[in-house]
Amino acid sequence: MSIRVSMSCVVNTMSQRVSDYLEEMSEEDLISDAVALCAISGFEEHPSLQYLTKYTETLNDVGVYQLRKKLIVDWGLLHSKNKEDHLSGDAKVEDRVLQILIHLCDFVIHPPFRKVSPSEADCLQLWAVIFGILTNNVSIHTGEKMLEASKIMKRWQTEEYGDVSEAGRKVDCLFMFDGIELSNLEIKHSHISKTDLAIQNKKNIRLARCIQESHVALGVEDASVFMADVCGFVAVFYQLRPMGDISVVGKITPSLVQLPETEFDLAEFL
Repeated sequence: MSIRVSMSCVVNTMSQRVSDYLEEMSEEDLISDAVALCAISGFEEHPSLQYLTKYTETLNDVGVYQLRKKLIVDWGLLHSKNKEDHLSGDAKVEDRVLQILIHLCDFVIHPPFRKVSPSEADCLQLWAVIFGILTNNVSIHTGEKMLEASKIMKRWQTEEYGDVSEAGRKVDCLFMFDGIELSNLEIKHSHISKTDLAIQNKKNIRLARCIQESHVALGVEDASVFMADVCGFVAVFYQLRPMGDISVVGKITPSLVQLPETEFDLAEFL
């Protein structure tokens, strides 16, 4: 119980120390149940794969420059066949896949940073473009925006410890829908220590709990919050979910997501 309380009632399945502790306490079932609860199955059968796989051969045969041209042509053909104002179904999935692949080809063909190590702001800009393609009716806010949900925890601290501060925590990238905070990303550049990565993860989990509590206050049952930690061009996606009288956090998929920097990376991505 001490480990759950010390972690703000969140069992972090991504922490090796937590896993080791629970195994020593003969609570292996808790960690395995928590991991299974947070994971999302079905990525191997996602509709987007049918569009991704067909461009692998094109990339291998003619290279990234010709692949980009084909993607642009296919994107135009898709919209010429679908005259509706808003795409739906498979056409919507294909549209987003094509836009993302064109963006990634541009990134490979014209590396924006060359030999200069990108800053956190540089990395955030690249990821924000991709999320902007994927989101629908969800606004993306960058530039150290205040997370209003974090003020809930501040008020609890005031009641418990007498802290009079009403300030909230600032976040790198915040997702909102009609003024409701949904999720956030924490961005770090690629050359940071493991300690800094751990601090980033802990901060994001605490902020996820804040968002979760704000959703509960709105009447949401079984409130889950999707989050991501980004280090340069690599991201791990996870979710925080209620599990009994505590919350647990775990990776959505075992795989990391890496933005391709070279043609070889792009082939691996596909």
